[in-house]
Amino acid sequence: RFVVLWKLSSGINAEYGGDLVKFGAKYFPSDLSTGSGQDEPATVYTGGQCYRHDDTPPPMIGPQELPTLTHVSIGFESSSHQAEEYVKFCVLNTLMGGGGSFSAGGPGKGMYTRLYLQVLNRYHWVYSALALNHPYQETGLFTINASSHPNHGWDLVQVLIRQFKEMGGGINHAELERAKTQLKSTLLMNLEYRTIILEDIGRSSSQRFFQRSRF
Repeated sequence: RFVVLWKLSSGINAEYGGDLVKFGAKYFPSDLSTGSGQDEPATVYTGGQCYRHDDTPPPMIGPQELPTLTHVSIGFESSSHQAEEYVKFCVLNTLMGGGGSFSAGGPGKGMYTRLYLQVLNRYHWVYSALALNHPYQETGLFTINASSHPNHGWDLVQVLIRQFKEMGGGINHAELERAKTQLKSTLLMNLEYRTIILEDIGRSSSQRFFQRSRF
């Protein structure tokens, strides 16, 4: 059962007491259940594996159907978004990078990340490889998601495992500085978009904007 512990509505150029408050009171009434009042148990990371076989043909997009692929995701526990290690995992995520085997719009979108140089540019049968960091309130998950032709499914698993092993084998100064600069550039660019600032206000439940000095 879903329990609403707290709720927040945020808006841009919205007058207090105007339409935003009226719609919020209409669609998010204040008499919703707030739970039992007891402290929720702490979230604990639990490892495991999941395998799913699907014979459903890929959908048709345009004159040709999408290729049949094997999708692999390998992940390990990272940190919460409030931990001191969170920024380190963000830098690692930028350093690993990744994307698809085809890039539209020209170069300059993470082509020097490890997953591009050591996976996508090296193995022609890899369709995509992307590192993702998922931070939560008490823990997090750092994953590499990739896809390939079904005939190379086991090979893809070995490639991803090798990438995780090489994370602890040393990072040279050039790629570290490149990842830090790219991460700071992305954060500063996000400050120019009102929708992202609005989301930050809503998630942090405060009226504090991210300042450039923090980066």
